[in-house]
Amino acid sequence: TYEKVEEEEEEIYEVINVHKLKSATPNLRVINLYGINFVDDSHIDAFSSNCIQLECLAVNFCSKVTGSTMKTLFQRSRRLKCLLMQGT
Repeated sequence: TYEKVEEEEEEIYEVINVHKLKSATPNLRVINLYGINFVDDSHIDAFSSNCIQLECLAVNFCSKVTGSTMKTLFQRSRRLKCLLMQGT
């Protein structure tokens, strides 16, 4: 006899080209990168270089974010009111 094992859930990954996204959307006010495990400080730096309207950035549980670009983020993003970094 043959027992069918439950099919494994297929994981779907999407590629986010931050450099293209930031240049195409300079008026972003809220960026939520919650739990995206490949996001690091270079992504934060890229957003802060062009998204001058940024008010809220969420990088909760983005384990590769170390905070090394926070000073630059604060200098560039004068409208930033909310920074969420739980679990980083």
